[in-house]
Amino acid sequence: MKRFLKLFPCIILITVMVLFTFSACTQDEPETIEVDGFKYTIIQDKDGSSEYYAKLIKYVGDADHVTVPAEVYSEKLDQNLKVTSIGGLAFYNLPVKNVILSEGTKRVENFSFGYSQIMRVEIPSTIEYIGDWSFVNCKALREVSIKAEKSPKLGVYAFKYYDDDSRDYEINPKLRIEVPSLSAYKTTDVFNNWREYQDNLVEVHND
Repeated sequence: MKRFLKLFPCIILITVMVLFTFSACTQDEPETIEVDGFKYTIIQDKDGSSEYYAKLIKYVGDADHVTVPAEVYSEKLDQNLKVTSIGGLAFYNLPVKNVILSEGTKRVENFSFGYSQIMRVEIPSTIEYIGDWSFVNCKALREVSIKAEKSPKLGVYAFKYYDDDSRDYEINPKLRIEVPSLSAYKTTDVFNNWREYQDNLVEVHND
């Protein structure tokens, strides 16, 4: 069982990669933009409106400290597009140390930062979702600063790492999760994944 638990994120990761590849191969060719070390794909609002947004699909730069831009210009559409999501695997297994997500980012998708060397991440007030395994096995992660007044939906194992001694997924007791309001993140609901991080929460007011 312990062996399976350790391998489980790898199984999920392989599934994510297969689905990502399949999706890319079966959809119409989306516009891909690469600027300053960031690769984006253009997505259309699901309601079928004419609204378009950009998703960061891969960081290909070499900086330790990274700020994801709030907008990117699309030549095809001839307009600036808001960067609203960080795609799965975007920073996977990269040596980045400090990442700032700009205002407007709504989603950090599954495995976005998994296995990376990130130490600090700043997440904006617009965030709505932090995905499953999004920061899994980021053993250097010490500070997560979240600006959202309302707690975003949190996926499973989002900030956990596999501990070889206990042979289980753990939460680093040194992990500090800064939030603007403790009451908004405090919960005893077993179905709310924020329940596991109650001891890591620190209220910080940003004036």
